[in-house]
Amino acid sequence: MQDQDKPELSTFEVARELNLSPPTVRKLAVSGQLRAWRFGKVYKFSREAVQQFKQSRELRPVAA
Repeated sequence: MQDQDKPELSTFEVARELNLSPPTVRKLAVSGQLRAWRFGKVYKFSREAVQQFKQSRELRPVAA
């Protein structure tokens, strides 16, 4: 199974896709800004949730 076929992504995969650090991805999950499922200490993210997060960041105005 290729990475693009996987229904869920790990913290490290999301971090790589969003160009963020894994701790930042976990903080976003804990704060509810990025939807995730937690299994013990492991977070899993749906591709849809990651795409929605990316789109919401693209629409956010940049502070001057």
